[in-house]
Parts: sequence; C-alpha cells; structure tokens
Amino acid sequence: MKQPGKLQDLIYGVGGMLLAAGAFIYSIPALTPISPYVYSVGAVGFVSMQMLARYDGRNLVLRRLRRQQLFSAVLLLLVAPLMFMNVWRVGPLRGDTWIVLLTIAAIYQVYTSFRIASELKKEEDRH
Repeated sequence: MKQPGKLQDLIYGVGGMLLAAGAFIYSIPALTPISPYVYSVGAVGFVSMQMLARYDGRNLVLRRLRRQQLFSAVLLLLVAPLMFMNVWRVGPLRGDTWIVLLTIAAIYQVYTSFRIASELKKEEDRH
C-alpha cells in the first residue's frame, strides 16, 4: 500500500475523530442539531484520505479487502445525509436508519484494517 504523507495522516486522524464525535454527540440532546455537520466534515476528511491510499500489488486477498474498505467508506458517506434527514425530519428516511448503516460500515472498517495489516505483514515476510 502506498504510504500517505504527514498532512494526509493528520486529515485522516482528525476526520476519524470528527466522524466518531459526530456520531457520539448525536446522543446529547443539546448538541443533536450540530451532530450531522460534525459527522459530515469528519466523513469527508476520513473517506477522502482513505480513497487516496492505493494498493497496486497482485495479492488477491489484499485487493478484495481494499474493495471492502472502499465499500465501507461509501457507506460512511451515505450516513451523513441520513443523519441530516433524521435530525431535521425531512426526506423519506427520518428514522434511525443511519445507525444501522454506520454500524455496518464500522464493522467493515475494523475488519479490513486489521486484515489488511496482517496480509501486508505476511506479504512482507514472504519477500
């Protein structure tokens, strides 16, 4: 995998923290109206940096994991409009559907991050 630069690492880390903070502050009634904004900024930062990472090797397992990671990133982006619909009570999906989507995306993110690290180590050990 291509290694990101320091600025990309910073955006990735801050984006991840804002993503988590936006989801968390939704549960605080006084802060609920700003939670979609915080989440959205975090999601854009986190996902954009994740999209910049590349894997150009031939390992099929890593390629599959990378596709799963990108699928999860798209789900993270889709959560943002669902949060807005829920908080502002507009659109067809006004319920807590976003929580289910966020949970699925988070599970994929955690799984792929550990598996990609493991596969990269195996690949490194082979060479």
